[in-house]
Amino acid sequence: MGLGLGNPADVGLLLVLGGHVLAPGKLGANGTGRRGITAQPEPCNYATDTRTYNSLLQLTRTTIPGLMDMQYNYLPGRNNGRIAESVDGISGEDVLYQYDSLQRLWTAQTTGSTGPQWGEAYTYL
Repeated sequence: MGLGLGNPADVGLLLVLGGHVLAPGKLGANGTGRRGITAQPEPCNYATDTRTYNSLLQLTRTTIPGLMDMQYNYLPGRNNGRIAESVDGISGEDVLYQYDSLQRLWTAQTTGSTGPQWGEAYTYL
């Protein structure tokens, strides 16, 4: 019985188990006469992200030590999925967001005096 992917022995896999990459993996006969996955473990270095949420279950911060540190601020008491500000803790970029009366993104622009400044404005017809 096939998997709808052509010859199962030709399907390559990348499996991660317990911090080890099981590669190269092939779906097919695994030496026991049964169909399965054959693979050899190989050490894997990976980063773990940490996410923080507020009482409305909105993402307020996500970090990967030394690589990423993003903070998201929302208008108080609103749970409409619209962020008011994002702050990049690594680069220092601070972006403010505004929305029109239909809750569509209207403007996004950086604030402050560090790094390149930019801004975008959107018009809807």
